[in-house]
Amino acid sequence: MGCAIVEVCHCFKQCPRWFSFRLFTAQEQWHTHKTTPDAAQATGTTGLRRENETMTSRGGVIADKLLARRRAESRHAIRKPCVSARAAGFSPRDQPTPSTLSIQSAGEPVRWFAVAVAVVVVAMCLAFLPHRTAIPPLIESDYCYLLTAADRLYEGLGLTATQPVAPLQPWDWQYDWGFLTQWPIGYPLLIWMVRATSGLTSVQACQWISVVACALAVVGWFVWVRRCVPSGVTGVLLAAVAAGCAAPLAFLMNPSTDILLIALLPFVLLFTTRGIGCFTRDDAGGSRRRAYAWLACAGLSAGTLVWFRYAGVFVPAGIILYLLIGWPQQRADRLRGSAVFAICAAVPVAAILAINSIFSTTSSVQAQLNLGTTTGFDFSWSRLAGAWWNLTDLGFYSYYGFSHWVYALWPIAVAVAALCLRSVRQTMMSFLSTPVGGLSVCLIVALIALVVGATSVFGGKYDYVADMRYYLPVKPLYFVLFVAPLLLVSRRIVRVAIRVLMCVGLLTACSWIIQVNWQRPYARWLTANRPVTPYGQWSRCFEPGAPELYDWLGAQADPHLIVISNFHETIALETKIPALPIPKDVAALSRWIDAVSAARRITDPRVLFVLDPDNRWRDYWIPEPGETIARFALAPCAGAPQNIGAGVYCYDDQALSFSNLVEDEFIQLDIQRRDGFAGGSVQRAGVDDAFAASPFITDDVRVPVEEVIDVEVLDRPMKQALVAMENGDPLPTDLRDR
Repeated sequence: MGCAIVEVCHCFKQCPRWFSFRLFTAQEQWHTHKTTPDAAQATGTTGLRRENETMTSRGGVIADKLLARRRAESRHAIRKPCVSARAAGFSPRDQPTPSTLSIQSAGEPVRWFAVAVAVVVVAMCLAFLPHRTAIPPLIESDYCYLLTAADRLYEGLGLTATQPVAPLQPWDWQYDWGFLTQWPIGYPLLIWMVRATSGLTSVQACQWISVVACALAVVGWFVWVRRCVPSGVTGVLLAAVAAGCAAPLAFLMNPSTDILLIALLPFVLLFTTRGIGCFTRDDAGGSRRRAYAWLACAGLSAGTLVWFRYAGVFVPAGIILYLLIGWPQQRADRLRGSAVFAICAAVPVAAILAINSIFSTTSSVQAQLNLGTTTGFDFSWSRLAGAWWNLTDLGFYSYYGFSHWVYALWPIAVAVAALCLRSVRQTMMSFLSTPVGGLSVCLIVALIALVVGATSVFGGKYDYVADMRYYLPVKPLYFVLFVAPLLLVSRRIVRVAIRVLMCVGLLTACSWIIQVNWQRPYARWLTANRPVTPYGQWSRCFEPGAPELYDWLGAQADPHLIVISNFHETIALETKIPALPIPKDVAALSRWIDAVSAARRITDPRVLFVLDPDNRWRDYWIPEPGETIARFALAPCAGAPQNIGAGVYCYDDQALSFSNLVEDEFIQLDIQRRDGFAGGSVQRAGVDDAFAASPFITDDVRVPVEEVIDVEVLDRPMKQALVAMENGDPLPTDLRDR
């Protein structure tokens, strides 16, 4: 009977879709209800004998091929017979439902031509949005380094950028331009290729890359989720909502490597499920070779993600985890498939690590991967809870306080229902046994393990758990894991009611994505009238007059010029001057000046401080501009442009501040003004503390020297220095040398 069904399935391979699905369901149920090993062997032998008689009477090439196929399947059944569901402890009601079996289509061949046409259509729609190019992009600090490397590569200077600075991390000058390793070089290479083939600017190249990546993300996730759910209007709406959540509008406007990871992940999953489908639906020989080819392609694609985001390593890790643990295949096939995927995924990862180690200015792999300088282990369950909270932040109706709690607790409610209700448990187990469910679970587990583990080990560098962008690539999997199983309810009345309610909810979600996530921000950005820099980005610092400042600095560019700024990476991007960050003290500044002078082979460096009056989003780790001006005794630069928002100051090491003179010395100041105000006694050690305690330097509490009645300093020549500085006289030679 089973052989006859299989033969009819092969003969009617070109039948209508519904008829093929019915036959496929019957075939799957027949394979599921095979009995004991002896019975399987007897069934296979008897089936072969009957099939041999039938096919001999029919004759022909097709019959010979079918006979060879059945013999191979019989040998496979003898080697590893299947056990019946009843013998395994399941009742007939535990068998997969037709809705669950329809999810197996995720491993069927993909109509790549239709996918390509859909990507082109979506990309054209995005490209021709009204006034899209009129919105200047927001280039964040990290992408200033990436775009600087892309520009220098286009100019023939290599993939080099200024030395990155991380908040609250020690930093010392090492080079003006060095090979970029702190971020993967895939994005600068992609920008360079677009510029080399089209002649566009870097900003324009980034915009077109974002357009294509957003189109790939929308189409790819729609195709993947659509193949993961049963057919029907509800499945289409669910796929549309998941695809809409995959591509935020900001990624269409601004340079981003996150959108590349989001765009390529669904195609990696399609390649993987296609390879798994070749194992489960075909026999040996050519089908095995096709399966290994698809898994190799999936491995190369998954490893390539690391060239755009180091965090993309969770994708090959999650897929390997599924192939080793969750893939219901023979052990030999499972190990071979996992080995093929792992080897192919390791090739791009090993390649970029080798490039970093060869060209990097530091030998530390931790520093190359931008993981800070310290390590430790500080795991806490609160980090795990925080990762889950950020993962389930879908954003729908976020102005209601309970909405996020609903998204976070809904998966837990589904898990509790599966434990308590047998029907829910059967549906969830049937769904999770498919490649779709297994891959989704393993990817989410790998991502959470990555962010929690990185924060526990490298938490001194950055709190990776709190960064929302790490969770964006797997947001569509939330709908696959925790919403799609609702479509698999077996009872017809309950299934219809659930689908009606889901249609209402999904239509509301689609409306939210279109109107709130896309339309309103786009209209707001169009009317924002953002200032634009000469490079083409949204000008956020040194306003007003940022273009004039950049033009003036570009004209001053010279090996003798050393520029220091609280937004140094923006100056480097706009002017191609290797600017430095704010040093912590005068000693560090002197050390940097000496190192830069030695590297550039100059003897008379000219130091300029370009300071924005507002540190903005980085005020928690950069000192206030007023404090910087006082600490380094900065004087306004006479030749700087007028009527600009930034302050340009000259640094002269001859005009040493009070903090220079007392460096690494213990001082005691007893200050009393003539008006009877007693300043008390202050005891500090070190440059910063001495400067903070001095009323002679700060802007808000300045006490002229002639008004001081009693100043007792341990080192008496320092008082002479104070008087000279207050009167504007040059310092004595002996004090200047100190």
